[in-house]
Amino acid sequence: MRGKTADEIISRDGNNLDIIRLLAAISVIIYHSFALNPQWALTDPIKNLLGYVTTGGLAVKIFFFISGILVTNSILTRKSAYQFIVSRVLRIFPALVFVVFCSGFIIGPIFTSLPIKDYFSSSQLYSYVFNNIILSTQYFLPEVLTGNKYGINGSLWTIYYEVIAYIVLLLLYLVGFHKSTFISSIICMIIIIEPVTPLKGVLFATSSHNAIYLLAPCFALGALVALNKKCYKSNIKIPAMLFLLQFLLPGEEIKPTLMCFSLCLAALHLSSLDLVKKIKIKHDISYGVYLWGFPIQQIFSQYFSFGFVINVTISVIVTMIIALASWLFIEKPSMNLAKRIAPSKYLPNCTKTMHNQ
Repeated sequence: MRGKTADEIISRDGNNLDIIRLLAAISVIIYHSFALNPQWALTDPIKNLLGYVTTGGLAVKIFFFISGILVTNSILTRKSAYQFIVSRVLRIFPALVFVVFCSGFIIGPIFTSLPIKDYFSSSQLYSYVFNNIILSTQYFLPEVLTGNKYGINGSLWTIYYEVIAYIVLLLLYLVGFHKSTFISSIICMIIIIEPVTPLKGVLFATSSHNAIYLLAPCFALGALVALNKKCYKSNIKIPAMLFLLQFLLPGEEIKPTLMCFSLCLAALHLSSLDLVKKIKIKHDISYGVYLWGFPIQQIFSQYFSFGFVINVTISVIVTMIIALASWLFIEKPSMNLAKRIAPSKYLPNCTKTMHNQ
């Protein structure tokens, strides 16, 4: 069977990236369960096996890679900076505001150890809400779920980096780099290889931890695929080669880089398989699952003595129910509003998955 081009994959009905993102979001919940339940004496199996990547870290990189593909393809196809800004803002912030407000004004009052009056008079509550909405991540509410060191929602930090990636992409588009696929591809390549060159720390690798410094390269890898979507043919050989290379090449930076790139490209290929495309997901709840997973599983971890299987199962089910509500009443209406505010002239060419971006 011939490999499909990226153009074919991201065309209408050419992929099932929704299931890939949902599995990635659930993987983050599983990963966080180990940190939130030290009494289990269990640790992340991927971290144990490889040492330089984690289950949650890999899942987040897949999110950034898929986002890089879809939003880059979207702005190149629709050719509208205004439409891009409106769609990005109304895709990211309504669900984020929803989880932040619910955390501060519903979960917080229920689980705080402070008197309700003291809780609502605390400036920490209002700084939590305000700072997280402006993407200055704050983790703690006044005396809420204090049994761990991670705060109420340890997943919010990645949203800042996602938005920065959108801003950089938009600026490059406005400058006009998109008019040359060659120049745009070179820029992507520079970002991709930054962590394994002396440039590390100059552009986007602002942290020594690969959980952070590999976010931009994975987004750039997705953008590179979108830029060359008619040329790149998805197959399992390239991911397999990258996977094997990580064991052959030395270097603290190159091993996690190759592992992340391998998994990202494998996820794209997997999404294009006919068997995977048959798995129908009516609602794209992956973003909601990511946003709500941490606070929900933290509640179960602190107030119930469940084992690993029951804890994760219940956390995933409850999170998916809340994520579905977020999708139906917050995210989907916001996306429909974006389409009305900034209709695209190129909607016939847009994919189903792009609409969910």
